Amino acid sequence: MNPKAQLPAAPSPVSNPYMEGTSLARVPTRPKVAVSVLLSSAAISFGLLAANPMAGRWPPELAQMAVGSLALIASVVLQWLRPRLASAIGAFGGLILIGWLVRTEVMFEFCIQNSWIVFNLPDPRPSSKELSYFTIRIITGALLLTATACAAWRLLPQKWRLYGAPLRDRSWPAFAIGVAGVCIWFVCAVSPYRYPMFVDGPAADLRILHTTKNGLQFHESTVALYRGWLFRSRSDRRLFHYRFRTVVTSGYSPRREQEIVQSIASLPEFQKRDAAEMRPLRDWNDEGWYVMIHGNKFEFTKRKSLSPPTQLTALFEELQNVVPDREEQFDEKDICLGFCYDPQAALGLASSGERCRRE
Repeated sequence: MNPKAQLPAAPSPVSNPYMEGTSLARVPTRPKVAVSVLLSSAAISFGLLAANPMAGRWPPELAQMAVGSLALIASVVLQWLRPRLASAIGAFGGLILIGWLVRTEVMFEFCIQNSWIVFNLPDPRPSSKELSYFTIRIITGALLLTATACAAWRLLPQKWRLYGAPLRDRSWPAFAIGVAGVCIWFVCAVSPYRYPMFVDGPAADLRILHTTKNGLQFHESTVALYRGWLFRSRSDRRLFHYRFRTVVTSGYSPRREQEIVQSIASLPEFQKRDAAEMRPLRDWNDEGWYVMIHGNKFEFTKRKSLSPPTQLTALFEELQNVVPDREEQFDEKDICLGFCYDPQAALGLASSGERCRRE
C-alpha cells in the first residue's frame, strides 16, 4: 500500500470565508492606498495654498501649518510600516490644518466673507489671483476633511465588522463623511445670497421688484428711487446657470421723490409693516411683487394670497417708461446656480454688508 494514500487531505490555506478568493496581502493594502493617496493629495494641496501670497504669514499660523503638514507627510511614510500609528498621526495633522482653515475662514466674520461667496462677485471680480487662491482653498478643505475622516476611520477596532469585513477596511463611509462636511460648509456659506462687499451711504427710499417665473426662467425688473435719481435693472436668469446678464439704467426721477414715496406709503396695504421674509418664487409658473419702503418689506405673491394695489403697478409702469440717461450691462453670478439668488438680491441688497446687517 502506498503510504501517501493514507495521509489526510491538507486543509484549505484560507479558513475565513471572507478571505476566500482574495489575496491575503491585498486586503489590507487597499485601505492603505486610499489613505495614502488622500493624505498625500491633502498635503500637496495645502502646500500650494500655503505658498499663495494671500495666505497668512503670522508666526503662530506658520507653526500650526508646519506641524500639520509634517504630520501628514509622516503619516504617508509610516502607512506601510505602522498603519495604525500612521492613521493616528494623519488624523491629528488633518485636524490641525482643518482648525487653521476654520479659523481663517471665520476671521473676518463668516457671514461677511468666506471662500464660497467670493465666486458671486460681479465681473470683473474676482481677479485671477483671488480665483486661484479660493479655488485651492476649497479643494484643500475638501481633501483635508475626507483625508482626516479616512485616517480616523482606520482607527476603529478590528472586531467591528460590516458584512463579514472589518469596518475600518471600508473607505466609502469616510468618503461619505468628507462629502457631507463639504456640503454643510457650502450650505452654511452661501445662504442667503451675497457677495463680499460693503456699500456705504443711505439706502433708497423706495424699491419695487416685479418677478415672473416660467419654469426654470426668471424675469426680474426693479425700480429704485434714491435722492432724486431713478435706477432700474432688468435681468433674465435661469436655474442651473452660474452667470446671468443684468441691464442697469439711471436717470432723473419724473416727479419729486417724496411725492412718489408718500403716494405709495399712504396706501392701506403699506400701513402695517410686514416682518415676513421675502421668499423667492417656487411654483413652476408664478408672479410676485416685492416692495421696500424706508427699510420695511412687503410681499404680494400667490403664496400669501395677496395682489399688489393698482397704484403700485401703475407707478411701476410709469417709472419703467422714463427715458434713461445712462445704461450699463454686467454679468452677475450665483455659486448656487440660481437657487440662492432671492428677491432681496434682485432689489439691490446683495452685498454682504447689507445682507448680514439686515438678516
